[in-house]
Amino acid sequence: MRPKSPTRTARVKAHVLLLTLSLTFALQVAWNYHTERRFGAAFPTVYSVLYLPRGTLLDLISVGFRQALADVIYLWSIQFYGSYENPLRYQYIHKIYTLIAELDPLYRDPYRLAGLICVYEERRLYDCALPILDLGLKNNPDAWEIAVDAGYYSWYQARDFRKAYEYFDKASRIPGAPPWTISWKARMKGELGSLEDALNLWRYVAQTAPDSFTGRVAKSHIHDLQLWIQAREIQRWVERFYTLRGYIPKDLRELRAIGYQGPLTDPEGRPFRYNPQMARVEPHPDSLIFKPHLLREKVW
Repeated sequence: MRPKSPTRTARVKAHVLLLTLSLTFALQVAWNYHTERRFGAAFPTVYSVLYLPRGTLLDLISVGFRQALADVIYLWSIQFYGSYENPLRYQYIHKIYTLIAELDPLYRDPYRLAGLICVYEERRLYDCALPILDLGLKNNPDAWEIAVDAGYYSWYQARDFRKAYEYFDKASRIPGAPPWTISWKARMKGELGSLEDALNLWRYVAQTAPDSFTGRVAKSHIHDLQLWIQAREIQRWVERFYTLRGYIPKDLRELRAIGYQGPLTDPEGRPFRYNPQMARVEPHPDSLIFKPHLLREKVW
């Protein structure tokens, strides 16, 4: 007997897959119709997700078309999570999207959509978004965009600057990642209080900027960081003054008496802002380009 050609084999597999999916769809429609008629509101449609088989069984059902079946489940999940009348649907995010990952680990969109749903709909970062995004990074080590999503969500929702830095650092080291991932690294370093490290990163961004806008932004951060670093140095001298004299100086010029020889004004000639009641030193607000930094209680 003449062996079957690969083309004919592929057609047979496609027909089998189409028939299997058609039968599955028909059974699903019949089951929904039956349960809704018999149980009504006592059987919410969200429970239908419980009947999704395990990945090993779906692998058999797919008859070799794992990616196609992953596409079908992914499209269904978009509709499923777009139905806001199902209050329990978020309980099954991990089940659905890890199932898709079992079928097609290299399919990146489901990981990112799951993270989006977890953060913006469920407000769950550590037990929902990050585990799925970490799975995506494990299966796709070159997916810098998944690392960026995880870093942004860590910053946006939890203000977890350390974890956000770790993800942005990972993203920036992946070949092909855009240069702005290093800018995010620099910003997170500043948020963590590592001002010198942030300054060095922003200098690197300024030197390697792919366009003039990025260069101007980097130089603006460099300008502000240098002012904050100088303010922190004066702050240390205020603390030293208190240690030596036993009281907080009322004026920064009193620091000269214990040996401080550095500037008390910024390069523009504006004096550093000093609050004796709080013993706090800050750059003059008119000297800063990014004025929202003044809203933080402490930057070091």
